Amino acid sequence: MGELFENFKGYDVPAVRREARAEGRAEGRTEGETIRLIKLVCIKLEKGKTMEQMADELEETMETIAKICSAIEKVGVHDAEAIFRIMNPE
Repeated sequence: MGELFENFKGYDVPAVRREARAEGRAEGRTEGETIRLIKLVCIKLEKGKTMEQMADELEETMETIAKICSAIEKVGVHDAEAIFRIMNPE
């Protein structure tokens, strides 16, 4: 079993994720994680939070929150999967 993780020594996963967020990239984020984030943004919007407050509270970039809010406006309802499809049209 030790051989399986041999190549991962020194690989700091949390640091890589922080770096990706700082650069506004969502690499490595799964569809489920993105949908969960969309749901959280919808809840915070219903509570009257600003994008700055959401970014701070969710520890996300303003760019990510703005992209989600823009998709929410296009969909018009708080349907996380429909919002995800607007954000990822592939």
